Amino acid sequence: MNSPTPASHPLVRTPPHVFLLLMAALLASTVLLSSCASVKRMTGSLLGIVTESVPEEMRGRGLKNLVQDRRTTSQIKSELIAAGSTHFSAVEVHIYGDVALLVGQVRNAQRRDRAAEIAGRASQVAVVINELEIAPPRYSDRVHNNLLVGKVKSALANRADINVDRVKVIGADRKIYLLGNLSAAQRQLVEQLASRVKGVRKVVNGITPF
Repeated sequence: MNSPTPASHPLVRTPPHVFLLLMAALLASTVLLSSCASVKRMTGSLLGIVTESVPEEMRGRGLKNLVQDRRTTSQIKSELIAAGSTHFSAVEVHIYGDVALLVGQVRNAQRRDRAAEIAGRASQVAVVINELEIAPPRYSDRVHNNLLVGKVKSALANRADINVDRVKVIGADRKIYLLGNLSAAQRQLVEQLASRVKGVRKVVNGITPF
C-alpha cells in the first residue's frame, strides 16, 4: 500500500478560501475571549461604583426600610402643607424607623403641638421628638448646619467600634440630632464624639438602643 504523496494530503488539498475562513474563525474566538475578560473587569468596576453610590442612610438597613422612611416623611410633609402651607414652611421632618424628628421654627406653641400631632398620626411613627422652636424662620443657618453634620460624620467614620451605617446625623440651629439603632455603649460613644466637634452647641440623642 502506497503512502499518500504530499500532493494528495488533505491539508494540501484545502482550498485557499476555506483556509482563510478557518483563520478568521480562530482570530474571532481569540477576540471574543479577550472581550469576555474585559467585560468581567468592567462589571466588577461598575459593581464597585454602584456600591459606593448607595445612600449612606441605606447601608446596613436595606431598601425596604429606606423606602418606608421616605414614604412616611413625604406623608407627614404633605399633611403639614395641607394644614397650612405657610405655617410649617420652616419645619423639617426626619424619619428613622419608628422615630420622627421635627426641627425648625414655628410661630407659636399651638403650631408646634399641631406639627407633633400630625407626625404622630403616621402609622409607622411610634415616637415623636419635637424640637421645634417658637421663633421666626432661620433658613440661613442651614449652610452652617450642613458643615457641622459633615464634621460629625467624619468624626464617627474614623471609629471602627461604631456601626456608622446605623446612625443618621441631622443638624439644625447649630445642634446635632442623632437617630438610629445601636447598642447602649455605641449610643453613648456617638453622643460623646458629636459633642466634641467644634461649633456644636448641643447634642440631642434619639438613637434607639438594642
